[in-house]
Amino acid sequence: MTDFIVCAVTIIGWILALEVINQPHPVHATLALIGLALITAIQWGMVGFDFLALLLVLVYLGAVLVLFLFVVMTLNQQKVPALSLKVRMKRYFFPAILALLMSQTVFSNNTQIQNHISQNIQPQEIALALFSEYGVLIQGVGLFLLVAMIVCLLIIQNPLAKKSEV
Repeated sequence: MTDFIVCAVTIIGWILALEVINQPHPVHATLALIGLALITAIQWGMVGFDFLALLLVLVYLGAVLVLFLFVVMTLNQQKVPALSLKVRMKRYFFPAILALLMSQTVFSNNTQIQNHISQNIQPQEIALALFSEYGVLIQGVGLFLLVAMIVCLLIIQNPLAKKSEV
Protein backbone atom coordinates (compact mmCIF):
# COMPACT_ATOMS: atom_id res chain seq x y z
CA MET A 1 0.00 0.00 0.00
CA THR A 2 2.85 2.36 0.84
CA ASP A 3 4.46 1.75 -2.55
CA PHE A 4 1.18 2.63 -4.26
CA ILE A 5 0.94 5.93 -2.33
CA VAL A 6 4.56 6.79 -3.17
CA CYS A 7 3.95 6.04 -6.85
CA ALA A 8 0.72 8.05 -6.91
CA VAL A 9 2.30 11.09 -5.25
CA THR A 10 5.30 10.85 -7.61
CA ILE A 11 3.09 10.66 -10.69
CA ILE A 12 1.05 13.66 -9.50
CA GLY A 13 4.33 15.53 -9.02
CA TRP A 14 5.46 14.72 -12.54
CA ILE A 15 2.14 15.83 -13.99
CA LEU A 16 2.40 19.13 -12.12
CA ALA A 17 6.01 19.58 -13.26
CA LEU A 18 4.92 19.06 -16.86
CA GLU A 19 2.16 21.62 -16.36
CA VAL A 20 4.65 24.15 -14.99
CA ILE A 21 6.81 24.01 -18.11
CA ASN A 22 4.03 23.58 -20.67
CA GLN A 23 1.26 25.85 -19.38
CA PRO A 24 0.95 28.91 -21.64
CA HIS A 25 -0.83 31.05 -19.03
CA PRO A 26 1.59 32.26 -16.31
CA VAL A 27 -0.98 32.22 -13.49
CA HIS A 28 -1.85 28.59 -14.20
CA ALA A 29 1.86 27.71 -14.38
CA THR A 30 2.42 29.40 -11.00
CA LEU A 31 -0.50 27.50 -9.47
CA ALA A 32 0.99 24.26 -10.82
CA LEU A 33 4.33 25.27 -9.26
CA ILE A 34 2.61 25.77 -5.90
CA GLY A 35 1.07 22.30 -6.23
CA LEU A 36 4.46 20.86 -7.13
CA ALA A 37 6.05 22.40 -4.03
CA LEU A 38 3.24 20.92 -1.91
CA ILE A 39 3.80 17.49 -3.45
CA THR A 40 7.52 17.84 -2.73
CA ALA A 41 6.74 18.63 0.91
CA ILE A 42 4.51 15.55 1.08
CA GLN A 43 7.29 13.40 -0.38
CA TRP A 44 9.82 14.78 2.10
CA GLY A 45 7.40 14.03 4.91
CA MET A 46 6.92 10.46 3.67
CA VAL A 47 10.68 9.95 3.55
CA GLY A 48 11.09 11.18 7.10
CA PHE A 49 12.36 14.72 6.63
CA ASP A 50 9.48 16.28 8.54
CA PHE A 51 11.40 19.41 9.50
CA LEU A 52 12.38 20.16 5.89
CA ALA A 53 8.82 19.48 4.72
CA LEU A 54 7.51 21.97 7.27
CA LEU A 55 10.10 24.54 6.24
CA LEU A 56 9.19 24.07 2.58
CA VAL A 57 5.53 24.69 3.31
CA LEU A 58 6.09 27.65 5.61
CA VAL A 59 8.87 29.46 3.80
CA TYR A 60 8.62 28.47 0.17
CA LEU A 61 4.88 28.03 -0.20
CA GLY A 62 3.83 30.52 2.42
CA ALA A 63 6.04 33.39 1.35
CA VAL A 64 7.95 32.99 -1.88
CA LEU A 65 5.40 31.34 -4.16
CA VAL A 66 2.47 33.36 -2.87
CA LEU A 67 4.48 36.53 -3.54
CA PHE A 68 5.40 35.19 -6.97
CA LEU A 69 1.74 34.45 -7.70
CA PHE A 70 0.83 37.97 -6.59
CA VAL A 71 3.42 39.51 -8.94
CA VAL A 72 2.32 37.36 -11.87
CA MET A 73 -1.34 38.20 -11.27
CA THR A 74 -0.65 41.94 -11.06
CA LEU A 75 1.11 41.98 -14.41
CA ASN A 76 -1.16 42.97 -17.23
CA GLN A 77 -1.06 39.72 -19.19
CA GLN A 78 -2.85 39.35 -22.47
CA LYS A 79 -5.01 36.34 -23.04
CA VAL A 80 -2.99 33.44 -24.42
CA PRO A 81 -4.69 31.36 -27.12
CA ALA A 82 -5.16 27.68 -26.40
CA LEU A 83 -2.75 25.29 -28.08
CA SER A 84 -3.94 22.54 -30.37
CA LEU A 85 -3.82 18.94 -29.19
CA LYS A 86 -1.00 18.11 -31.64
CA VAL A 87 1.22 20.91 -30.32
CA ARG A 88 0.49 19.96 -26.70
CA MET A 89 1.39 16.32 -27.37
CA LYS A 90 4.69 17.38 -28.93
CA ARG A 91 5.48 19.52 -25.88
CA TYR A 92 4.68 16.70 -23.43
CA PHE A 93 6.36 13.83 -25.28
CA PHE A 94 10.03 14.27 -24.32
CA PRO A 95 9.45 15.21 -20.65
CA ALA A 96 7.05 12.27 -20.27
CA ILE A 97 9.61 9.82 -21.67
CA LEU A 98 12.25 11.30 -19.37
CA ALA A 99 9.90 10.94 -16.38
CA LEU A 100 9.24 7.30 -17.24
CA LEU A 101 12.98 6.58 -17.44
CA MET A 102 13.55 8.34 -14.13
CA SER A 103 10.73 6.39 -12.48
CA GLN A 104 12.23 3.11 -13.64
CA THR A 105 15.57 4.12 -12.15
CA VAL A 106 14.09 5.31 -8.86
CA PHE A 107 11.80 2.36 -8.29
CA SER A 108 14.39 -0.22 -9.32
CA ASN A 109 16.79 1.18 -6.66
CA ASN A 110 14.12 1.11 -3.96
CA THR A 111 16.27 -0.92 -1.53
CA GLN A 112 19.10 1.61 -1.74
CA ILE A 113 16.63 4.42 -1.06
CA GLN A 114 15.24 2.56 1.96
CA ASN A 115 18.80 2.11 3.31
CA HIS A 116 19.39 5.87 3.07
CA ILE A 117 16.05 6.58 4.72
CA SER A 118 16.82 4.25 7.62
CA GLN A 119 19.81 6.45 8.55
CA ASN A 120 18.28 8.79 11.09
CA ILE A 121 19.67 12.18 10.04
CA GLN A 122 19.24 14.94 12.60
CA PRO A 123 18.56 18.60 11.68
CA GLN A 124 21.85 19.57 13.36
CA GLU A 125 23.77 17.41 10.89
CA ILE A 126 21.99 19.09 7.98
CA ALA A 127 22.77 22.54 9.38
CA LEU A 128 26.44 21.67 9.87
CA ALA A 129 26.69 20.36 6.31
CA LEU A 130 24.91 23.39 4.84
CA PHE A 131 26.91 26.00 6.70
CA SER A 132 30.32 24.34 6.64
CA GLU A 133 30.80 22.46 3.37
CA TYR A 134 28.19 24.31 1.33
CA GLY A 135 28.25 27.72 3.03
CA VAL A 136 29.66 29.62 0.05
CA LEU A 137 27.28 27.85 -2.32
CA ILE A 138 24.27 28.73 -0.14
CA GLN A 139 25.37 32.38 -0.04
CA GLY A 140 25.85 32.37 -3.83
CA VAL A 141 22.37 30.99 -4.39
CA GLY A 142 20.94 33.62 -2.04
CA LEU A 143 22.78 36.36 -3.93
CA PHE A 144 21.56 34.95 -7.26
CA LEU A 145 17.95 34.97 -6.03
CA LEU A 146 18.34 38.54 -4.78
CA VAL A 147 19.69 39.68 -8.15
CA ALA A 148 16.88 37.84 -9.95
CA MET A 149 14.29 39.58 -7.78
CA ILE A 150 15.85 42.99 -8.47
CA VAL A 151 15.91 42.28 -12.22
CA CYS A 152 12.22 41.29 -12.11
CA LEU A 153 11.38 44.54 -10.35
CA LEU A 154 13.37 46.50 -12.94
CA ILE A 155 11.56 44.75 -15.77
CA ILE A 156 8.20 45.59 -14.24
CA GLN A 157 9.16 49.23 -13.65
CA ASN A 158 10.82 49.69 -17.06
CA PRO A 159 9.84 53.18 -18.34
CA LEU A 160 10.65 52.21 -21.95
CA ALA A 161 7.97 49.57 -21.92
CA LYS A 162 5.41 52.09 -20.72
CA LYS A 163 6.35 54.59 -23.45
CA SER A 164 6.12 51.99 -26.21
CA GLU A 165 2.58 51.02 -25.18
CA VAL A 166 1.28 54.61 -25.70
